[in-house]
Amino acid sequence: MPPSSHRLFAALLLCLAAAPALASIHPDLRMSPVLFASAPQPGPETRQAPLVLRPEPSLRSGLIRAALTQGQAMLGTDYLFGADREDAVDCSSLVQRMFRAVGLKMPRTTRQQVKLGRAVRRDQVIAGDLLFYRFGPSGLHVAVYLDDNKVLHASTGEGEVVVSELTRAWDRRLVAARRLL
Repeated sequence: MPPSSHRLFAALLLCLAAAPALASIHPDLRMSPVLFASAPQPGPETRQAPLVLRPEPSLRSGLIRAALTQGQAMLGTDYLFGADREDAVDCSSLVQRMFRAVGLKMPRTTRQQVKLGRAVRRDQVIAGDLLFYRFGPSGLHVAVYLDDNKVLHASTGEGEVVVSELTRAWDRRLVAARRLL
């Protein structure tokens, strides 16, 4: 089996395994049937197009709502670079925890997280999108877009998980916006 098939199989298993957990997060969450179009089998002349799974909008919004609820429950948690503890997190471990709460396995670092999902333009971001910033010569900072031009993040300046209003200073440092679901 090619590596891409392994990833697809793992993603499908994750969806099936997450179905009972989704219902326990919120009663309106349930797995919807996924329809697959038949595609030609790969041969010498054909290549299989990558399969992109997109949850139905109500499922996506329920998952995002649950992830944001997890993040908001962490408001005030101490910031500590490299930390992933009950009493302290950094920006990437905050994001990792938020999405782990809805069954999405996330890599640990911002350099890995910035490769996830699909790119979106700044004027198209919606709640749950990840925004990546560069504030210094090395390293990235990740924040989760909430709505109304606000983000949830583990702030180095404030020393804790906070909600911040986006300003021109933030926008000048934006390097990527990614949509996971």
